[in-house]
Amino acid sequence: MTKLFVSPENIPLLEDIIADESKKVEDLKDIYENNCMYFGPYLSHEDLNDFFKEVKKEVDIFLDVKDITYPDCDYCEDVPWKSDFDHYNRVFEEMGVVRRRGKAMVFPLSHEYTHHVQSFAGLPVLNYRILNEGHARGVDRHITNLYAEREDNKAFIYENSALVLKELKRAYNFTCDFNGIKPKSEFLKDFVDVKISEHTLGTSLFMVYEALHGKEFYKDIAVKRFPDCFV
Repeated sequence: MTKLFVSPENIPLLEDIIADESKKVEDLKDIYENNCMYFGPYLSHEDLNDFFKEVKKEVDIFLDVKDITYPDCDYCEDVPWKSDFDHYNRVFEEMGVVRRRGKAMVFPLSHEYTHHVQSFAGLPVLNYRILNEGHARGVDRHITNLYAEREDNKAFIYENSALVLKELKRAYNFTCDFNGIKPKSEFLKDFVDVKISEHTLGTSLFMVYEALHGKEFYKDIAVKRFPDCFV
């Protein structure tokens, strides 16, 4: 799968995607700085779980899955295994999410719940982290966009749009370097070079594949039907 990610054929597509995502993030910054986003209040534990039920329903519809169990859901500081970052624990079947203001919670809830769907479906973890993380990031992008459009509120996509752009730039720089190609500076504005991760590889690979083939493959992966090039 890593070979698929570093293919030089991905570079022009990554450039197009980065250009589009950069414009989106710049527009979001302007909206945020003009106080035109409504994030809402922080959620109580009860409200968090009520909101999660709503987000779960949207993810289930997007992935076309049924009868998925409800994992426990709580803030990171209150889960038994403790964590400083959003996480899904397969052993406990529990999601821990960092506390954010209301609307921003769609991003981590949809992402970590997708990992639960993967676990429920029996998707492997070992040697498949790129696939798991790319799949979850793709789902959280689509679900946050759904909420942003439905409620006409960009607060839903503010955090993960910036994160996706950072991951794409890392992936672009890595892919160019791997292939001995000098990256174009316009696609690395404000770039911070950090260690490449499964999240970075997965995000870019899935966005390239989606640009070529559409989004239906997210449903296929949720039931262990992998595109031929992914296996």
